[in-house]
Amino acid sequence: MKRLLLAGFLAVLFAQAYAEPGVTDTEVRFGNWGPQSGPAAAWGTVTTAIEAYFNYINAQGGIHGRRLT
Repeated sequence: MKRLLLAGFLAVLFAQAYAEPGVTDTEVRFGNWGPQSGPAAAWGTVTTAIEAYFNYINAQGGIHGRRLT
């Protein structure tokens, strides 16, 4: 069990080393995950609301000219 936990920790640690920055000159990237089906599907409306708000902000010109994605 300890080896599995250590392997998982190291995998996450090394995966972060290859992550790209989410802010560029033209966009700001956000990551989000949420259930879309099953018993917790009601929480999926949060993702829908976030997308709707991002669309609203982008229609206004974004933030400092950067699109939210």
